Amino acid sequence: MRRFVILGHTQPPRGPIPLQDAPGAGGRWDLLARCVTSGLLLSHGIREDTEVWLVLLQGPRVVRASGRTIKRLNPDERSTLALLSKALEAQDVGSHESEPLPGLATSQRSLESVLDVVARDGLLVWLREDAPRGLESWTPTSGTHTFVLSDHRDPTALEQEAIARHAGERLNLGPLALQADQCITIVHNRLDRLGATL
Repeated sequence: MRRFVILGHTQPPRGPIPLQDAPGAGGRWDLLARCVTSGLLLSHGIREDTEVWLVLLQGPRVVRASGRTIKRLNPDERSTLALLSKALEAQDVGSHESEPLPGLATSQRSLESVLDVVARDGLLVWLREDAPRGLESWTPTSGTHTFVLSDHRDPTALEQEAIARHAGERLNLGPLALQADQCITIVHNRLDRLGATL
């Protein structure tokens, strides 16, 4: 299993998402939609072994997109935003997940709660620009790997402390700052190339 946990700092935690202005009025929902498609889509298929967790810090609220069960996910940003918008309009009860659409589950969880869950399941890797070690020098073991990254804003000091408590590895993806969806593509490529040896 591969997981990507994305911290969303400015995205409203309830729908509907303004499809005509997802970058502006939507609080950069465009970026999170691209993370979902980069995380789950292949050229002609779905990565069934992958999940993308969107941690909406204004909520707190979490949207979990599962490649194993998601339906009607297409490459275009607008249709992905429409799916996410429908999921966000549904009601959820506390930390118990509800699944308003196939493969899209919502819950009311804090970042700390999400990190507790994913760290118990396998290695948590914090992707950060100033990490001393590069992804290309890292060889993962078999099992579940969760990669934590942020949207267009850096994690706050408190968020960094929470991630640091759970992270088993810190890695960088190169000398330049990349968009979150680009980071997901690079990690997938690295793991895909190593797949035969894991």
